[in-house]
Amino acid sequence: MIDPAKTAELTAKGINALGWHAVSRSEETCSDCLNRMGKHWRIDGTPIQHAIPFAWPPIHQGCRCLAIPMKFPDELLAVILAGQPVDEAIAQWQATRSRRRWSGKK
Repeated sequence: MIDPAKTAELTAKGINALGWHAVSRSEETCSDCLNRMGKHWRIDGTPIQHAIPFAWPPIHQGCRCLAIPMKFPDELLAVILAGQPVDEAIAQWQATRSRRRWSGKK
């Protein structure tokens, strides 16, 4: 469930996505948390490239997970929303930015 006040606060700071980090200790981390690990959602809670609904952690007693606020650049978010895998899109975007920086292009 997305909290409208928290969403408005994060949006005002330029946050447009949320990532999930599960504090993983294989025998202690539940399957719900592990299934969310590395997943992303738009700031409104819409899943990005998966179907797991967003809920602010903690999602159960003893949960140690974190929702990580993220600022995806608009061009990167557009590529991700078009279907390119998130990790692949981020790596490609970083490589492009690095080439631009070294070539002096903006």
